[in-house]
Amino acid sequence: MHCLDHFCQASGQKINSQKTQIFFSKNVDDQLRDDILLHIGFSHVNSLGRYLGANLTTGRSTRGHFKHIVHKIQNKLSEWKQQCLSLAGRITLSKLAISSIPYYHMQYAKLPKTICDEIEKIQRGFLWGDTDQGRKVHLVNWDVCCRPKCDGGLGSKRPHRMNEAFLMKMLWNLINNPDELWCRVLINKYGRNNDLMVSCNSQPYDSPYGKLWLEFGMIFNAIFFGK
Repeated sequence: MHCLDHFCQASGQKINSQKTQIFFSKNVDDQLRDDILLHIGFSHVNSLGRYLGANLTTGRSTRGHFKHIVHKIQNKLSEWKQQCLSLAGRITLSKLAISSIPYYHMQYAKLPKTICDEIEKIQRGFLWGDTDQGRKVHLVNWDVCCRPKCDGGLGSKRPHRMNEAFLMKMLWNLINNPDELWCRVLINKYGRNNDLMVSCNSQPYDSPYGKLWLEFGMIFNAIFFGK
């Protein structure tokens, strides 16, 4: 509370205790937890929920943490009159509207494969005019649809490939802009005094996001440096 008071004095902001919540590790003793809650007056929560739309998950990222993305896509589809759209219209909306909805979340987390597969299924169904009453004939294989236009495809993006590309982009920025604040935080916490282009080793006590960065660091090294 002393640290928070200093922050308020420096920033000119105030903490609303009614809107402020606290999350405890499972290692915190029950008596200590109750004493802290009594002292600070914040409400206790069992999950961090979301902040600025991003999931603040503890432990492994699961399907349930990202199910809201699928619901958002389905709600967006319900607003359109699919039967009134031409094939060209459905292709455009599929590429620009449906596929772009999860991009924000793909830039900070690795989405579960089941979520990516479900998004792809929704894209395919919308493209070929599937309805609740039945499935239409899919005239072209989805692998062909995902090829670039110059190769005879539609240029549709596979969600899990886009997810990997976004995370690789962030890792590239991490390596090439080490002086930025967010880069210094990650490097000091997970770099362990190693060059990220030489060594990336995770530890059991690392956070899920730390392990994610290190996992893609190893992939990055294997692709670009053969290590």
